[in-house]
Amino acid sequence: MSVWILAELDGRLPARITFELLTAGRIIADALGLPLGALVLGPGAATFAPQLVRLGADRVAVADHPALSLEASLELVTAALPALGATWLLAGHTRPGTELAARLAVRLEAGLLTACTALDCTDGAVTGTRSLPDGGTARVAVTTPVGVLTIQPGTFAWPAEEPERPGDVVRLEVPTEVSAARVRLLSAP
Repeated sequence: MSVWILAELDGRLPARITFELLTAGRIIADALGLPLGALVLGPGAATFAPQLVRLGADRVAVADHPALSLEASLELVTAALPALGATWLLAGHTRPGTELAARLAVRLEAGLLTACTALDCTDGAVTGTRSLPDGGTARVAVTTPVGVLTIQPGTFAWPAEEPERPGDVVRLEVPTEVSAARVRLLSAP
């Protein structure tokens, strides 16, 4: 059993949400007494593994490949999570994070909690708080054996760096022929 975050890259650097995910993931991992891992997918991903360890990840799994489409990432993460012993996965409430999170929840038959702005763990259940359109908030608990959560950007502080923090880095095997995307973005605002 373990808690994992899905790190995002912004070009060739970690996206801001990745640092917030480490903080949110650490909240759950510490409350449940579980290790925290970080999945990093994309070109140059291995470069950031040591930084993610220093910022709180106990383990980093890397798939360093220049052409990971959404579909290929979905296949890779779907296969990797059970092998890594993941029981909780946190992703950013961003375009790539929400697309992967929703599909992963279906494939893994996991509970899905989106746009969390706060987290709490009680009796093995993770409760997320999210904002409502009327200005109120809702608290929703996930008690399934596997849970997927998306974290609203800008709601968690960045973790403090621990230069001597120990951690493991593992490489995920990327098939030599990475599948092409089935969906293409034709225009965006």
